[in-house]
Amino acid sequence: MIKKRSVVRIVLGMIVLLFLAKPSIIQADTLNEFKLKNGIKGVEILLEQPEVFPLDKEPILSKNARYIDYSATIYEATNKSSSVEIKYKAEAVNNSKKADTIKRTVTRNKFLKGSVSTTADFKMIAAKVGVKAEIGLGKSKTVTTQHTWTIPAKTKTTIKFGSKVYTTRGNIVRYDRGKVIKRKPVDAKYSHCEYTSKVSKKIK
Repeated sequence: MIKKRSVVRIVLGMIVLLFLAKPSIIQADTLNEFKLKNGIKGVEILLEQPEVFPLDKEPILSKNARYIDYSATIYEATNKSSSVEIKYKAEAVNNSKKADTIKRTVTRNKFLKGSVSTTADFKMIAAKVGVKAEIGLGKSKTVTTQHTWTIPAKTKTTIKFGSKVYTTRGNIVRYDRGKVIKRKPVDAKYSHCEYTSKVSKKIK
């Protein structure tokens, strides 16, 4: 006779396996299959939560590699990186002998968040790292735009759309004749432009 505990373990194991077998699509995401008059067909996903992909991580100079012999307030970064946040993905197949297009209304997020507390401090940070924000401090906004992508003939084309994001962490440091008078740790994460990509692969 099988014990109750064993039965419970078997049932739980089956539930886990069924969960893992499902595609990695969040329940709130929107999954659409489409077929256009021009012969293009495919599938698209409108993501409820953006997928994040790193682009690069910038090297940071060692603190021992710098010397400041003047009085000033500057931003010293300890971490800087770029990424993209994808809100729309699509895979389109064009079996015809001619290139064609798909047009979609898509959304993305503009935002500026972090522990940086004043616009003046953020302007100092943005000037130092060389990447400006596309929206004001502490603000966020969902923007809608219409995009048209060309799908080459006899290809399977993957499309992604979202925002480029910059992240930095460090200290705003006040120097007086080369000596540190005040050091304030800050961080900021913000969108700075639209991101779109298209990769096409030939099909028979």
